[in-house]
Order: sequence, then structure tokens, then C-alpha cells
Amino acid sequence: MATLLVFSNYFHPVTDVDAALTDLGLIVGATAAGFLLAAVLTPIVTRRVGIRGWMLGTLIGSAILQVLPGAIYQRWSLVAAAFGLGVLAQSIKICTDTVVHAHVDDDFKGRTFVFYDMIFNLTLVVAAYLTAVIMPPDGRSVPVMIGLAGCYLIIAVVFAVVSGRIGSEAMNRGQAHETGHTPVC
Repeated sequence: MATLLVFSNYFHPVTDVDAALTDLGLIVGATAAGFLLAAVLTPIVTRRVGIRGWMLGTLIGSAILQVLPGAIYQRWSLVAAAFGLGVLAQSIKICTDTVVHAHVDDDFKGRTFVFYDMIFNLTLVVAAYLTAVIMPPDGRSVPVMIGLAGCYLIIAVVFAVVSGRIGSEAMNRGQAHETGHTPVC
């Protein structure tokens, strides 16, 4: 939502819809390229640092990208942030799917996917609502970007604590607990 506001109300006049759509297309393309890179990068990284380590890295990396380059509010910085956040968001999705596949009993797997997809979709709706309430009309707010970075860091800490308590060697090394196989993210 903030990206839509920035490109339609800050970089371009409201009347220049074509230019705003062209820039938004660039953002979508950069995010999609990030998703593709995540598909290649995630298995390589998780073999080295484990699923838990990569998930923590993606959360911390997302916090950094929200501020640098995300809060610079230049076209190049937003494209770079979109690419980086595309890599990190898709990586965490791949890891989450891998953990569910490896650790949830088949009888509950479908319901588990439905549950966390519902949570994901609910967070998108809540985020859109909060953006509409919090963001200025031009979509630029460094304090909001810093706040988002803080949220990522809080989630990283909670994840580190909770996943550390679980203490599963399977999660730390990317191995399924009962089956002994190594899931590839």
C-alpha cells in the first residue's frame, strides 16, 4: 500500500497514471526476480546454516532493508528494497513450507497449511488497513519504516526464543526429526 501511495502520489502527479504504473511494474518485476533468486538461494543457504539460521537471517535482513534502502525514498532504493525483500520473504515462505512438510503429520498437514495461509492473508488485510490509517497520503514515512524494522526484529527475537526452546536438532540442521531425511528448502 505504501508503495502504491509513493508511486502514485509522490513520484508522479495523481493524473500521471501511466508513469506510476510503469514504476510499479518495475517494483513488481524486482520483487518477482527476488522470489526466483530465493528458490535457488534458499536450499544452498539452509544446507550451510540450517533452516532456523536462515529464517533468523531473513527476518534480520528484512529489518535492515526496511530502513536501508527502503526509507531513502528514491526510485532506485525502492527497487533495490523490493528485490531484497522479495528474496527474503520468499525464502522464509519456502522454509516455513519445508518445516510444515517435514514435521506435521499427514493427517493434519492440509489443515495446518489452511490455518497459516489464513493468518498470512489476515495480516495482509490488517497491514493494508493500518497503512491507510497511519501513512500520509504521499506514502512517505521514515518513522513507519523504522517501526516496521523494529517489528521484524521483535519477530526475530521471538522466533529465536521459541525455536530455541523447541531445541529441535531437526530445525537447527534442516533435518526431519522422525524420518532422518534432510528436507531441502
